[in-house]
Amino acid sequence: METRLYYIHLRIIGNPDPGVPKSTPSTPRNFQSSFAKRMREGGRGTIITSIGGKMIEAMTIHWKPVSKPAMIGGGLAAVAFMAYAAFKSNGFLLLDYVNLPIHEAGHLVFSPFGPTLGIWGGTLLQIIFPVVFFVYFALRADTSGAAFSAFWFGESLLYSSVYIGDARAMVLPLVGGGEHDWNIILSGLGALSSDRDIADIVRFLGWTAMVVATFWFVKRGWESRAEIAAGDSDLS
Repeated sequence: METRLYYIHLRIIGNPDPGVPKSTPSTPRNFQSSFAKRMREGGRGTIITSIGGKMIEAMTIHWKPVSKPAMIGGGLAAVAFMAYAAFKSNGFLLLDYVNLPIHEAGHLVFSPFGPTLGIWGGTLLQIIFPVVFFVYFALRADTSGAAFSAFWFGESLLYSSVYIGDARAMVLPLVGGGEHDWNIILSGLGALSSDRDIADIVRFLGWTAMVVATFWFVKRGWESRAEIAAGDSDLS
């Protein structure tokens, strides 16, 4: 009886009788053994670096290629729009015909959450809209759609900067002649006297987003040409 119990004990701890064939280790045990080995060799830093690298690799987006006509046409259109934005005197741009109704809808969407969010809601939805489109296209690795959405986000910031800079003067015509959002917002924050400074910062961020989106789109188009050429040479 003692001999039998001793044999069972050896089998449980993974040291079977020499005469009995070893069973194939299970996957969890293999994983634990590999994990322990890597911990001994490289410490926790190695494990964390390995896991982090795998996560970054999994999140890497393999963007769709951009054709040469799309790269040229999109790049020229973006540069032309930025030139138009730079010289437009009243600050109301073509895309603002889209931003304006979204802004007004934002007040209705956020108003059930209280008067403060109701006031902020116009600008919030106006900014959220292009961000949602960017995420949508990014998840599909759509280079053109993502670049346009990022460009639109920057232009939306330009639109907001005009409104912010008018907080004290309040000379801009308002839809329905209602209250001035940013006069109320900045007054509540005690920052009304800094409306021009805040507007300059928002404007700078907007221009940065537009320039970066354009540069990235053209860069991706140029890389696509190189990738296509490399693929053709591999086939020949």
